[in-house]
Amino acid sequence: MSYVDFYFTEEGRRIADMEANYIASRIKGNKILSVGCGPGLIEDKVQQLTGSKVICVDKSEKLLREYKGKVDKIVCEAEFLPFKDEVFDVILFVTSLEFMEDFERALREGYRVLRREGKVIALLINQKSHYFGHKIRDGNSFIARYIKHFDTKPIERVIESTYVVLSKCFIVKIDEQKFSRDRDESVARIIAIEGIKYG
Repeated sequence: MSYVDFYFTEEGRRIADMEANYIASRIKGNKILSVGCGPGLIEDKVQQLTGSKVICVDKSEKLLREYKGKVDKIVCEAEFLPFKDEVFDVILFVTSLEFMEDFERALREGYRVLRREGKVIALLINQKSHYFGHKIRDGNSFIARYIKHFDTKPIERVIESTYVVLSKCFIVKIDEQKFSRDRDESVARIIAIEGIKYG
């Protein structure tokens, strides 16, 4: 099953909808950049829900081509974004930072291209969840094959030292059939962090 094929299963569709709805409910602005977007399927949903312009970047041309959608897509490294300073209203990292060799540089680049008082939203895979454990045990899963960082705490610390954090919560408790916050780390699949750029 390809990365995109998963999102056309019942489980995958529900997860994509939950993540897209969560993001859409928390963003304002006309220009959004998603860094490490993969095929851009969730971002396409965000664009439809908000009416905002979403630009997606990923280093894998193959992944970008897996889903057509209506968002603009650019092949580039997250650590070297081809944009001027302070041009985006919102920066998204949708379960991408844990797959990047140099997440610190990617976060600095995101900060650079984000306007003052713009928002960052980072969704991280909750590595204490049953979901993550299942995916790691399945050696053929995308997560097992490509994840670079098996502890999100260093990523969280860089976000918290770079941005003023507005919220940090667990989301995507899949058995509820809607996104929800849940303090049970074994249940929630995603850690969601929202921050603002000041300075």
